[in-house]
Amino acid sequence: MDIIKKLLTPGRERGRSMTPMKAEGVLIHYVGNPGSSALNNRNYFENGSGGNKVSAHYIVGLSGEIIQCVPEGERAAHAGIALSAAYKELAKTNNARFIGIEVCHPDASGRFSPVTYAALVELVADICIRYGFNPRKQVLRHYDVTGKQCPLYYVKNENEWEAFLTAVTIAVQPDNPATAGVYPVSEVNLAVMRSLGVMNSPEYWKDANIQYLNELLDKAAAPGILDKRICNGITGLDATLEVLADAGIVNTPDYWRGMAGNVLYVKELLVNMANKARIVLEKIIQAEACGEPPEGMVLVGNVIMNRCRAPGWPDGIYNVVFQANQFSPVTDGAYKRAVPSAAVKRAVDVVLSGTSYSNDAVFFRTVKGAAPDCWHETALTALFDCGGHRFYK
Repeated sequence: MDIIKKLLTPGRERGRSMTPMKAEGVLIHYVGNPGSSALNNRNYFENGSGGNKVSAHYIVGLSGEIIQCVPEGERAAHAGIALSAAYKELAKTNNARFIGIEVCHPDASGRFSPVTYAALVELVADICIRYGFNPRKQVLRHYDVTGKQCPLYYVKNENEWEAFLTAVTIAVQPDNPATAGVYPVSEVNLAVMRSLGVMNSPEYWKDANIQYLNELLDKAAAPGILDKRICNGITGLDATLEVLADAGIVNTPDYWRGMAGNVLYVKELLVNMANKARIVLEKIIQAEACGEPPEGMVLVGNVIMNRCRAPGWPDGIYNVVFQANQFSPVTDGAYKRAVPSAAVKRAVDVVLSGTSYSNDAVFFRTVKGAAPDCWHETALTALFDCGGHRFYK
């Protein structure tokens, strides 16, 4: 997680009084100006916020960037005004008790974009882990302590707020059996799919069909999910089932053939998952190979797809790219900042068409500045150089 520190200049007029605090929880807000960036909102605080003297500890931006405005050990001015008498006493101590996070959003609905949502989950989970907070009890909305309709979308849609808390809980304790006991696997899958922005109709899956969904999701993580026949709007029940069966995603087409409506939901889910995987592929190629020739961009994508298929590597593009300590842009923040160019998008088209120049390479490194006795040279088989990268298997 890459946090950009742009601390506000001390002064009450900027919402940074330098008063110490001991955090007891986290408050989630949404910014008042749809489409505004994290930096815009930080500068609004710095410039006196129109005389309102407000601030927050963090701002999560439209591209998933995170700006820290106030140290966690100091009070920020984000929740001191109650909208009704019922919250008046709470409001007196809110700023002394809560780490405040403002979240950017693209439109008037106040709903966070998938990339913003994912960054917020990661930030809140990190805070909960460091302070020992229980997400269900100590992660609250601005609304919960002042009565203000903030964050708007997650006040109006309680189920979405519950999904967010579940996603944070999973991030805090991903391997804890107790978590699975509190949140059945069906709810976990629903929360994760919703948080990734790939499921538009989660309510459909809240019945016995979840057992089929779990099986389907396991299989859909494989590269077959990117079959262009699925993404290009195949219509008709039999045609859709044929594509899903050929890709190895559906083993029991007769089951789905008996319930035509189910296939529509499956198609929606798979197309959204494919689109998500494509975005991940575009961003990692942009971060790793933006200055490379077209073949070099394709080769980086080939390496990722080769790992998807090879034994011993994670299944699926997302899991390969985010495997710990594999791709430096993921850890140094370059991935989050990456904006795929037209050349990168063309390279991804080539990769997803099945074209490979890689000779089964599963590693690459930058040639310039690498020691001749580095791990790649001593432990792997060098295949060839392309642009500034050397490829290995």
